[in-house]
Amino acid sequence: MPRIKKVKPTEIEGLKEKLVMINRTAKVVKGGKRIRFSAIVVVGDKNGHVGIGLGKGREVTDAIQKASENAKKNIVEVPIVNGTVPHEIVAKFGASKVLIKPAAPGTGIIAGGAVRAVLELAGVQNVLTKCFGSTNPHNTVKATLKALTSMIDARTMAAKRGMTLKELFESDSLVKNLTLDSKMAKKLKITQVRSIIGTPEKQRRTIKALGLGKPHKTVIHYDTPVIRGMINKVKHLVVVEEIENGGENA
Repeated sequence: MPRIKKVKPTEIEGLKEKLVMINRTAKVVKGGKRIRFSAIVVVGDKNGHVGIGLGKGREVTDAIQKASENAKKNIVEVPIVNGTVPHEIVAKFGASKVLIKPAAPGTGIIAGGAVRAVLELAGVQNVLTKCFGSTNPHNTVKATLKALTSMIDARTMAAKRGMTLKELFESDSLVKNLTLDSKMAKKLKITQVRSIIGTPEKQRRTIKALGLGKPHKTVIHYDTPVIRGMINKVKHLVVVEEIENGGENA
């Protein structure tokens, strides 16, 4: 496993926070119930730096503040290549297992819940993910961060192969494929035509993963099997138009 490089929050500009979960616990004591709260917070600059933290307190605000401070103490650097991850990887933490795969430009972040929060604040723009086993946010955020920090960046890989960075990228099939896909793939103009109120939870999540949420909102994605699969799940809620290369930008 590569050496994890921690970064001081004072060295990073534009840190953003995202609250992943708040949990309430109650302990029965002689005088009644003692209520406490715990929170999970993710921080990152969307430029290759991300951290997670857990905080506990008697009030919600105290728990969130402690979680934020803890996350800033645990910021690490993660490798990102052309807006996606360098390679496919599976990481396990506790009963949770997370699969992360690189994706072509225009795919977006195909993830949900805690995994999406970590990837977004890390700066990943296109990625495919899948969770196995427990979906407990405590485990999934740690499994996701473990996967990101276990990846080998370009410089380390080039040194292992005895190559320069230029030689590595010229021979890297992933980078070639991503460039080729972005030039050749058609684009899809997706417009939401019906409200998601009253629809099943899975369909609402798919709509939001596409970047929609309100009627008449329009987004543009590259025509990929993943996007086509998502559209098929909510085809009664959207209208799709194909855009040839040289048309509107995604």
